[in-house]
Amino acid sequence: MAAAVMAQNISGFAELPLLRSWAGIVGQTDDGLPVIDTRPCFDGLAINAGHFFGNLVGALSGKMIADAFTNRAPVFPMDSFSLARFATRD
Repeated sequence: MAAAVMAQNISGFAELPLLRSWAGIVGQTDDGLPVIDTRPCFDGLAINAGHFFGNLVGALSGKMIADAFTNRAPVFPMDSFSLARFATRD
């Protein structure tokens, strides 16, 4: 799936020769949003995981965590990325 998405979005990607491929695990949450949380259970602990396209959002989510730890306003509200969102699911 990732290769198909990349082929749609990166010019010339589909024409690259495929020498071999591997199956692997891509960490992704059920709702497709990453977990970006600075207080999941212990002060000082941060979780920044579950990014399907981590190389595209890694810098942004890292900035969000850095902003949270330094008491700056995050670029996006972090509530929608909280680990606690899974505790209320059926």
